[in-house]
Amino acid sequence: MGDKQWQKAERLAARQYFTVIHREETEKGERYYVATHPDLPGCRADGQTPEEAKQELATARVDFIYFLLEDN
Repeated sequence: MGDKQWQKAERLAARQYFTVIHREETEKGERYYVATHPDLPGCRADGQTPEEAKQELATARVDFIYFLLEDN
């Protein structure tokens, strides 16, 4: 069942999702970027560049959806 659930998560994650990317700053003043999907509250990722944050979000999206499916 886990493989089917994972495949379903991958299919759902491949859909188009609106992405928001914004710049954050650590307490030390180091900048990084956070990417989120408003349609998937709690699904977020960060990176050193906007592109890296978006790429990391694509990976996180599959995991996020997989665990949503697991929790029904």
